[in-house]
Amino acid sequence: MEVDEFQQQIELLTGSSIKGFRDVDKALLCEVLKDDSARLDCSQFNELLLVVNKDRVYAPFFDHFFGKSCTIRTLPLGIEKFRKTAMRCYGNFVFAYRTLSRLGTVAELASELGDVGRDQAELLADFKGRSAPLLRIDKIARDDTYLLGYLSAKTIAVDVERYAALIREIRDDWHDWPDVTVPSKVIDAYKAASPAATLDEFRKFLKESEPEILKLDQRIDKVRDRAKRNQDVYLTWDHMDVYFATSMRKSWEYEELYDYIAELLRSWSVKRSQYPLFRPDSEFRK
Repeated sequence: MEVDEFQQQIELLTGSSIKGFRDVDKALLCEVLKDDSARLDCSQFNELLLVVNKDRVYAPFFDHFFGKSCTIRTLPLGIEKFRKTAMRCYGNFVFAYRTLSRLGTVAELASELGDVGRDQAELLADFKGRSAPLLRIDKIARDDTYLLGYLSAKTIAVDVERYAALIREIRDDWHDWPDVTVPSKVIDAYKAASPAATLDEFRKFLKESEPEILKLDQRIDKVRDRAKRNQDVYLTWDHMDVYFATSMRKSWEYEELYDYIAELLRSWSVKRSQYPLFRPDSEFRK
């Protein structure tokens, strides 16, 4: 390994640049790093860290991330493992290095890392051994998902308000409408679409629109009641491994997310999971 590469790797490990690195230090490192197959233990690694003016690490840290068979060549693998852990646990490399490298016992390190630090085989065994939840969610149809959003369903609420205002303020003459209380945009849009229409025809249009508008309003209430129940069910479950953080405002955004999750549940890797929560429902099986 070249000295420049080692310097870069140590900066990735510690999350900060190396300062005060002298030519004499580089010469020392050059001699040590020329043999990529050379084994390193914690004590030897600390020697290299001190050469580049970085704090030493304790044995539990070194053994967990670099392993007993660490060599000069495999240092980047250990550093990559550390950085993944750092982001999962803290989202900060500097804090992670300062915290984890100073833990003096294996038990302390294991406690700090929690499940992130557990052996993969052990985690997989636990994952497959989970029991099915007693309470199940009531799946909401793709076309109804947008009704759950504050902004995405707002247009329906606005339509209901406009309809109520129009019915309340109906007049006998096109020009005899209060400017403030009546949503004039609806009237203007109707007259633009049907310029020859009479006021009676407009009244008829409103009456014919009433069932559909009220149906949509009731549909929102029903879907949101189901969603609230689903939320209560989710909160009873012991395990929730995946959370989709989204910012959706349009109906198509809800539909795209629905399609993405459906495709994810169809995937071979998820289908073969032994965890019941991720077993695809019948509508996703193909």
